[in-house]
Amino acid sequence: MKILYIAKHGNGHNDDEGAIAYALGLLGHVVTCIDENRVLRTQFRPNRYDFVLIHKFNSPVKLKELRSMYPVVFWFFDLVETKTTERSIRDRDRRRMHWMKQVRASASLGFCTDGDWVEKSKNQKRFPGCDVLQLMQGFDERLILSVESEERQAEKKFDIYFGGTLRNCGRERNQWFKVMSDRYGSGFRHSVEAFREACRDEVDTNTLAIAPPFPVTDRYYSNRVYNFCGYGACLLHPFSKKLDGEYEHDKEIVFYHSRTDMVDRIDALLKSPEIVLRIKKAAEEKTQQKHLYRHRCERLIDVVADRFDLNNGETK
Repeated sequence: MKILYIAKHGNGHNDDEGAIAYALGLLGHVVTCIDENRVLRTQFRPNRYDFVLIHKFNSPVKLKELRSMYPVVFWFFDLVETKTTERSIRDRDRRRMHWMKQVRASASLGFCTDGDWVEKSKNQKRFPGCDVLQLMQGFDERLILSVESEERQAEKKFDIYFGGTLRNCGRERNQWFKVMSDRYGSGFRHSVEAFREACRDEVDTNTLAIAPPFPVTDRYYSNRVYNFCGYGACLLHPFSKKLDGEYEHDKEIVFYHSRTDMVDRIDALLKSPEIVLRIKKAAEEKTQQKHLYRHRCERLIDVVADRFDLNNGETK
């Protein structure tokens, strides 16, 4: 297929956009990347693409123009709505709900990582707009480097790594962070701006990686799962029904159900380097088998081709 891909290309961080473009190319599709900032001043013509893919671009006028020529498909990362009464988070949720309302009115089809919101969106009376399906993110296969490779045998400097922000993440995460800091002290490593190779380095210099309890639900969790497991981390994660179907507990990931359970599992793993290494290798293998961006793009393409009656990039 020929795909017009509108996103913040070259924006750094995890470069999810670059990973998706690369994956689509591996699958044999022709991808034209255009930065969101250029879209409003670009004139598009019909019969050049099979569909348009966006993430968080929002211009009702431009989307309407594009949809008059092509199916417009969005793939929204992150939560849309959070179950909390905290003002800072509710304000963020309102902005995202507004975006979703506007874009669903303009788009042809949507994908979203927030499975709870996907279920809500089925109520067309309360949330009118195009259909939305759940599609998680994935790992960037350009970064595959075996956890057993010689160049990754770094000295372990810390016990546990948490790579995530505390800003506007609510009291529950902040309370969890204090518990971790108080209990593990200098063995607890935290950073926010560690992406790609820098994140892999953190995995290599920490025995374990951990995800906080908020905002995980049975239908939503952060893409850090796929990043950490793709880098070969031994990841402790709050239990989630969906995630339990993707990684096997105590083999490819370690789930915890409470704060006490979390501490018990951390302490046991820190005393069991053989088990940690086994989980690290299994997590890496499962991610490469099932959870690359290539796997996600395969599903997206299959759904789009079926929904809009496309076959090998040509209308049937």
